[in-house]
Amino acid sequence: MKKLNWAIMSAGSIAGKFAATASAMKDELNLYAVASRSLEKSRAFAQEHGIGRYYGSYEEMLSDDAVDAVYVCTPNGMHFENAKACLEHGKHVLCEKPFTENAGNARRLFELARAKNRFIMEAFWTKFLPSTARMFEIIESGEIGEVSYVSAGIGIWPDRARLEGRLDPALAGGAILDLGPYTIGLPCMLFGYSPKKVTSAVRMSDMGTDEFESVVMEFGGGKIASVFMSIGAVTPDNCATVYGTKGKLVMPEFNGGEKIFVTTDAGASYAVDCPFEINGFEYEIREAIKCIAAGRIASDIMKPEHTVAVMEIMDGLRESWGMRYPNEA
Repeated sequence: MKKLNWAIMSAGSIAGKFAATASAMKDELNLYAVASRSLEKSRAFAQEHGIGRYYGSYEEMLSDDAVDAVYVCTPNGMHFENAKACLEHGKHVLCEKPFTENAGNARRLFELARAKNRFIMEAFWTKFLPSTARMFEIIESGEIGEVSYVSAGIGIWPDRARLEGRLDPALAGGAILDLGPYTIGLPCMLFGYSPKKVTSAVRMSDMGTDEFESVVMEFGGGKIASVFMSIGAVTPDNCATVYGTKGKLVMPEFNGGEKIFVTTDAGASYAVDCPFEINGFEYEIREAIKCIAAGRIASDIMKPEHTVAVMEIMDGLRESWGMRYPNEA
């Protein structure tokens, strides 16, 4: 099978991680091009990562018929328009989280992908990590009993310039959209994507976006999740704990870690190593490659309905806070 020519849309830090991964996957894909809104930045990125082609505009890159698939990692507020442009140019798409700024736009992208017969998936890498697979194995073994409660939290403190960008409503900023796919996505993976009730407490920033929130999600069967996310309050390990009737498992850096700690009521206590092959991005990339090779337009693991459901929960929270982005007014 011909290797896909991949292009990266943006030349920031996340793009660099994708490029490093792709460079180590030369037998599986061809890292063909990078595009930025700055030709100078695009050129420097290409030289650093050994990429043969670089473009000073997204449109120019998308007009290159040799590009098969695009990794979209532009600022949050640009994901919808950028992914839409990729599909309209006949490219397959792996789009960083948050997939879009609201559920309506997520549905529009999936509908367009169907119309264009092109693959698209939210790059929710957590779903594909070895630690996630191991978590489900431990739970399904019954070792920690029936799981009925999950707690998780992520807090970050960017430097001042990046802090303002992460909270800027014009860029679809705020903690819920930035970090919510992780914290809300985890209990949904465990308990299903239709919570019966979602409540929250929030602190809004001076920019009108959410700076910190605590969210409680109630699911069927008495299952509960308590999660928090913050831009401006650091947590030491971005930890998640899954509680069962016979024990618990703790996942430091649950959104991208390589360890699980298990404790049971029977007295067992041990660590499980879940190492990456490269840096963790390889698993979602392989899923995209596999689906495209099979002629599929969506993943059976990171399903479109999963992306939409999490986005609907986040939409509901923002609505309850009276928070809207400028393009939603």
